[in-house]
Amino acid sequence: MNNDQQIDFIEWRNNLRAKGYADIEIETLFAKYDLDGDKILNAEEQKNMMKDLAEQNEELKDAIAELEEQAEEYLKEKKISL
Repeated sequence: MNNDQQIDFIEWRNNLRAKGYADIEIETLFAKYDLDGDKILNAEEQKNMMKDLAEQNEELKDAIAELEEQAEEYLKEKKISL
């Protein structure tokens, strides 16, 4: 976050607090990726986090697409047009 290619816990906390996240959420998520417990996310730990986030993003996109398909089918069934 501060161009040193590492994210330390204070940077992480301050950034997420500003976005409205609670301390417990911040600490839990940081701890999930800070595998060595040094309160710094190194390049490998960041890579793992980004991989998980990309997978979650794809899952959300798939879920949204499925809901959109279901909504279209429902509207066709009920002969409702928008």
